[in-house]
Amino acid sequence: MFRNIKLVFKYLRHVFAIDKSYFIISIITRVLTSVTPILMLNLPKMVIDEISGNGDFVKIIIYVSIMLVISLVSSLIVNMFVGEMLGNRAEYISQVVGIEIAMKHCELDMAQLDDPKVHDLRSLAGNVRGLSFGIINGILGVFSSGVMIVSTIVILWKSGWWVILVIFAMSLISVLTSDKIQDMEYKHTAETTRMFRYQYYYQGLFSDPLVQKDIRFFRIFSWIKEKYYAMFFKNLKSVKTLHAEEFKYTMPLSFFDIVEDYGLYIYFAWKAFTQSITVGQFTQYFTSVGVLQSSFTSVLNFFQSFNNQARYVNAYLEFISLESNIENQTGNDLITSVNSEMDVIDFKDVCFQYNKDAEFAIKNFNITFENSKIYTIVGSNGAGKTTFLNLISRLYDVSSGDIFYNGINVSKYNIDFYRKRFSSVFQNIHIFEMSIAENIALDAYDENDPAVEQRILLVLKQVGLDQYVRSLPKGIHTLLGKQFEEDGIILSGGQQQKIAIARALFKGAKIMLFDEPSSAMDPVAEDLFLQELQKYSKDRMIFYVSHRMTTAILADEVIYIENGEIVDHGNHFDMMKKCESYRNFYNSQAKYYSQVAEPSGI
Repeated sequence: MFRNIKLVFKYLRHVFAIDKSYFIISIITRVLTSVTPILMLNLPKMVIDEISGNGDFVKIIIYVSIMLVISLVSSLIVNMFVGEMLGNRAEYISQVVGIEIAMKHCELDMAQLDDPKVHDLRSLAGNVRGLSFGIINGILGVFSSGVMIVSTIVILWKSGWWVILVIFAMSLISVLTSDKIQDMEYKHTAETTRMFRYQYYYQGLFSDPLVQKDIRFFRIFSWIKEKYYAMFFKNLKSVKTLHAEEFKYTMPLSFFDIVEDYGLYIYFAWKAFTQSITVGQFTQYFTSVGVLQSSFTSVLNFFQSFNNQARYVNAYLEFISLESNIENQTGNDLITSVNSEMDVIDFKDVCFQYNKDAEFAIKNFNITFENSKIYTIVGSNGAGKTTFLNLISRLYDVSSGDIFYNGINVSKYNIDFYRKRFSSVFQNIHIFEMSIAENIALDAYDENDPAVEQRILLVLKQVGLDQYVRSLPKGIHTLLGKQFEEDGIILSGGQQQKIAIARALFKGAKIMLFDEPSSAMDPVAEDLFLQELQKYSKDRMIFYVSHRMTTAILADEVIYIENGEIVDHGNHFDMMKKCESYRNFYNSQAKYYSQVAEPSGI
């Protein structure tokens, strides 16, 4: 219990740092609302007694007027004005916590995101977004509930101490039942988190722009829908089982709760009928029963709820405290400068596997890369080409061996500084639903800076997209995609690749990584790009992964990979002489260009 309380209060300190005003307004509101129920327990009784006892009508007007003022203050000021303000602040806190979780997900290493358990933890952590409102209200509610308990016990004591005991017993049973149900619900959430993620994944496919063509072309609407419903009904069955288990506890509780209410009602009615109490006291007692039971339950629930809330808080604190081995390496003790003007990257006995049970994707890489050269990495699918780029850019760390940049292990560099040395175009290109200018310059874009605009136009020219962009009514300010604006445009696959290449060129980094950057380009566009790349390679180190062997001919050095190992490396013409597997790999594609034959009907 104490550990749970400590966890929840740790979370509240975090929320307090986000928005102090929420706490201040909540405390003021709770103080105001705590006084109201006490007055409303006594005033109606006083009115009824005046009516039934032939009392003073002026007093009745005064009592009703006081109740009117209290109701107006409570409803109009507290519930409407302050309530709306608290709702807005609670939503703000929820959004901040939500973006914290999303940012933490983005800050984790790629290796961590390969672990489904991390995604499960994130799903559980997301439940804290709405908890702050309930936790704060619960803490403040203990104060007001305590006041109400004392007030109602004083009122009900005259009716018999056993009445208070019965109410407390029912409240305790209610809380214990609630605790059991919340425990079942938490276990259910933990067990079904991944199942629901499957369900939402299938549902999301219908609106995912990356798979729209495949869905339409292969006519797999029904197939995906069936997979969605299969998971939906599996989840539904699990929910029904949970509700059936809950019903075993809630049904008896509801039965005894109703019996208790009407039993006490008859008891108070009998006392009023025998004139042991006044009609006003009858109303006051019965109202007090509900208030006391609610207050008892509120206080008991406050302590019991910590067990349930602490689970999600613990998941949240555990998730946001996850430390990456790579992305968080930004301390002052890390290197943020290089002395050498000639960049050199060395691989020494480098091996890598994506997880401990998987086969090695990279085996015993020993090779040196130098500045002002273009390196083409070739090999069959799954050979390890993309993995090589992931390692050199430090998206993943090596499983064994070392990678050195200018003689220093890459792990010694500040990751922000190290990544700034790289520009990249990976296989899965992402075009943001933003303007062309923003897609190229990213966070360096400044609409008021003419120099930035000129650089954008320059790289568009280098990739052969400048004339097309100039022909657009809004030029580089044209929005890409139609999700937000009707005048947005849809780019072809080749044009998207050109935008991605322009983005890499705009960054102007010393080391450039290209993973199939021209696969969607026509031959003329690709030839133009390769010519520009050769000009651009001066004072830069360029790595080019491609299945098109023309890039191998133009490269300063070719690295041929098979099954995660470097078979050989050198310039294309030397490789054709000394490496049979490379020669066969090259000729398997080149023969279609070199053969002179009659049309085969293909």
